[in-house]
Amino acid sequence: PVFANPNSAIEIWTSTDNQFENARKLVSLSYPTSEYLFSGLGVNEKHYFWVRMIDTANGNAGEFTKSVVGTSEK
Repeated sequence: PVFANPNSAIEIWTSTDNQFENARKLVSLSYPTSEYLFSGLGVNEKHYFWVRMIDTANGNAGEFTKSVVGTSEK
């Protein structure tokens, strides 16, 4: 992103349904992290994810992405 700076972080939120109101913050990662392993899942667990950038220095946050869904395999 154009506004990325040393204080930028990536927040990942998750829910087992496609309702952001039920989501919880999974993790906050320093930018420019490009991958994250969500471990401890059972077989065929489905999770929805939303992501946004946040400036940790002043709390300014971007908009959340549209949801994406992932299902664990093993």
